Amino acid sequence: MVTNDIFMFYKILTLYLNTKKSSEEILRIRETKFRKILKHAYRTSLFYRDMYSSHGIKYEDLNSIPIEKLPSIDKDAMINNMAKIVTAKDINVEEAIAFAYENKDPLVLYKDKYQVIHSSGSSGKSAVFIYSIKEMTEALSANTRLQKMEKTRKVKKVAFYAGVDGRFGGAALALHGRRGFAKRLIDIQPFDINAPLEKTLAEINRFQPDMLSGYTAGISILARCQQEGRIKINPIIVMSGGEPLYEADHNLMKSVYKVPITNAYGASEAFCLGMGGDEYDGIYLMDDIHYIEIMEDHILVTNLYNYTQPIIRYRLNDRLTLKEDKKKQFPFRLIENIIGREEALLWFNNEKGEKDYIHPVVFTSLSIRGIEKFQILLKSEESFELLVIIPDKALEARAHNEAKTSFDKLLAKKGMKNVSYTINTVEHPRIDKRSKKFKIVLKDY
Repeated sequence: MVTNDIFMFYKILTLYLNTKKSSEEILRIRETKFRKILKHAYRTSLFYRDMYSSHGIKYEDLNSIPIEKLPSIDKDAMINNMAKIVTAKDINVEEAIAFAYENKDPLVLYKDKYQVIHSSGSSGKSAVFIYSIKEMTEALSANTRLQKMEKTRKVKKVAFYAGVDGRFGGAALALHGRRGFAKRLIDIQPFDINAPLEKTLAEINRFQPDMLSGYTAGISILARCQQEGRIKINPIIVMSGGEPLYEADHNLMKSVYKVPITNAYGASEAFCLGMGGDEYDGIYLMDDIHYIEIMEDHILVTNLYNYTQPIIRYRLNDRLTLKEDKKKQFPFRLIENIIGREEALLWFNNEKGEKDYIHPVVFTSLSIRGIEKFQILLKSEESFELLVIIPDKALEARAHNEAKTSFDKLLAKKGMKNVSYTINTVEHPRIDKRSKKFKIVLKDY
């Protein structure tokens, strides 16, 4: 752990100093890192070596081949080839996936050295990603480096309000700060977005955080509750992430907390892709730790620090638009604020007759084996239908039973035992009538 503490201080300093370099220097850093991880993947990952070889790409070509000449991959390719992609010889992929299903605490590591997380499943389909402790440390070190130093030095208590009862990327990254020497400097407290709202308000009010971080929807709800006099906190930094930051939420947070709002853009595949803020007029991409190719209707991401599970030219269905950087505060590319899929919160009447919500991301933490995709169809203020796609019909009965057990626990924890639901297997997902797109949450009343 001492070695990782030293590594953390080194990375914090190195990545911070990168913000003082020129754009040309950042591009050279990115290119050097890209060639290094490309060669690593070719040498140690059977999947990448076979894929590149099938396209006539030899190891000696990797020094100069243009990035666009390399084949790209997507989530399905990652899911179907995990055992051939992972490079660490002491990782048994099936064992690691089983570990992630069975152990939801992100503070518990696989073999005491690897973090295993699920993607948020915004497509209704979840994948698993594995990081070493050092790789998690590098991601965490980049997470707040664009904040003003005079503010970060004052932060002693951080409240993280999100999905923490599961192996989510955001929770894993935030709670990584509770390891080693870092936990002596900052008290990071997780607050579960699936806990009853009144309980959360009381606990965060007692904690009085200097920094408030978490899902955009959750922080917006806390701001609304503060307007109503149900909570009173005065954070000096507010960072939202995990979801698009819409103008209405942004304006509400800013008016309540009286501080600029930081917008963290990331994914389970590459934690800290970018960081936005009121003073930036957009989002700066972290070009020194990711290679992000902006296409017309998607992006291709290469994670430049994950050597355990190389992610090279990986498709994310985000639409980014480059923006002229008039202020030039950092040497990174600037993009417009991201407009992505907006999933509805699930508002129900709880056992006390009070309005409370479930964030849809908590359902993805269930990760029921056999269920490939799922949707939630809201039927009333006290009922819903879970639609599941189960390709292997032999697993259907078991998957239904595991889903019921998990959902019963989830609703009980939220104080919503009164909410009824059914589980039904379907062949294809429903498409939203208005947007004509796939959505996890649909309303049917």
